[in-house]
Amino acid sequence: MIYLDTAATTKMDSKAVEAYVFTAQNFFGNASSLHNIGGDAHHVLEQSRQAVADFLQVDERCVIFTSGGTESNRLALEFLCSLLPSDKSIYINETEHPSIFKSIPNSYMDQVNVISLFNEDSLPTKKVCEETKQCGLLVVQHVNSEIGLIHNVKEIIRMSAEDEILVHCDSVQSFGKLSLANVLPYVSTISISAHKIGGPKGVGALILNPTLLSKLQLSPKEQELGLRLGTENVPGIVSFAQSILSFKEKQIPDLVLWQMRKEFLSILKNRIPSLIILEGHESEQLPTIIGCIIPGLEGQWVMLEANRKGVALSTGSACQAGMQTISPMIKNYTKSTEEALGYFRISFDSSTTLQELKQAALVLVEIYEDWHSKERIWHNEKVTR
Repeated sequence: MIYLDTAATTKMDSKAVEAYVFTAQNFFGNASSLHNIGGDAHHVLEQSRQAVADFLQVDERCVIFTSGGTESNRLALEFLCSLLPSDKSIYINETEHPSIFKSIPNSYMDQVNVISLFNEDSLPTKKVCEETKQCGLLVVQHVNSEIGLIHNVKEIIRMSAEDEILVHCDSVQSFGKLSLANVLPYVSTISISAHKIGGPKGVGALILNPTLLSKLQLSPKEQELGLRLGTENVPGIVSFAQSILSFKEKQIPDLVLWQMRKEFLSILKNRIPSLIILEGHESEQLPTIIGCIIPGLEGQWVMLEANRKGVALSTGSACQAGMQTISPMIKNYTKSTEEALGYFRISFDSSTTLQELKQAALVLVEIYEDWHSKERIWHNEKVTR
């Protein structure tokens, strides 16, 4: 089976698996225990924290390990909301991941405003300055998971407020694939996840801006500075750190990824004239996520047919699997509900071969041509009646 759903999750790296097993067998102690076995577990935990910090070029104290992107989002928003002045509001970009909207504490829901921060080119809309005058907390993702649009986070922060504001950036899709150097200095918190880059599921991190460390009620004796209680998943965390090293080793240049994308789309465009590609300008687009629509076909049907023919793709965020609602991002890029329901997503990474992408393109062409020939037969039968 050809796997083209890496935006949902990735296959675990073999070295990350080995690191997990080795750590589980040899460093099984509770990292908070005071005996030597606990101390050994604590040591490898802190080594992993340093590895993540080094990769992101941040202070290791700013790395808070979590169970993944969703928990990182929740912890970030709970913490930032607690710092929000009562006369300020929360502004959330309408195309955020579903976990963001579910992470705002109930007591702050009256302060929430959901707005469109960007136009189709990922540039901040002109009305942002006016709409966000009362902004105290801004929530904006770095890369949209549905079509791979890269948001200009630095620019939206610059336009949003004259005063210093709190900002949370969901960087789950961009982590490892884009440099976060243009994001980290300007935001309060970011969320990342291990399983998007070949690490284990159930592990992620919340990254704090160092200026916020003084606002925490620091508890060195508690797990993760007291932000997250519970026994640390030491094998998962060590495996996460290893997945970062492996990801760096396997990473291929963006030029190669763009060439793979273009060759894949070239096959589709030549054989499916009506094909619609949902994408931004190349400078604002992640090459490894491709949003597509074949007019006349439902995306879910395309996904099921592709699966039957040996290609795994998706119809959107795996966190919303089974839901028929149309996301704001897809609404923004389509002309009608019917067209929006045709959306499906291809996503790949450095483990995907060009041959696999070409083969998948031919499968999609076959699905389209089978449907098109049946459509002609149905039309002719209708005419003869």
